[in-house]
Amino acid sequence: MRRLSAIPFALVCLLGAATTQAQTGTVSYDAFMNQDVSARHSQFPKLAPDNQAAIMREQVRRWQRAHADQLTSEQDQLLAEIAAFIRPAFYGSSPQDDETKRMFMALEQRMSNAFTPEESRDIATLDGPYLPPQP
Repeated sequence: MRRLSAIPFALVCLLGAATTQAQTGTVSYDAFMNQDVSARHSQFPKLAPDNQAAIMREQVRRWQRAHADQLTSEQDQLLAEIAAFIRPAFYGSSPQDDETKRMFMALEQRMSNAFTPEESRDIATLDGPYLPPQP
């Protein structure tokens, strides 16, 4: 059985993120993901929700492009749905409504069936690798 290791994303989506630090300016995906994992975890809560969502969405999209030749049509469609599902509101201070939680849980289940735990981590967490832009 495969388990999704995208816990930070899961907790943010389901519970809402507590805004505990002042939000900083916008950081590009490339600048952010080129940092070590510890620095990413430290800096992420300081970013504005729009920037947080943009970084996570870009990680999903870049992973999808980098592995396009290896993905089934089901996996490709799922990654497109996940990227579209990521919204700045997930990174605010309010808990998500029941419908959003249900949708997230359904995506999480599909992801755990379609990808290994390592792939899931690389796709949907701050622990994934930096992925350069694809030509």
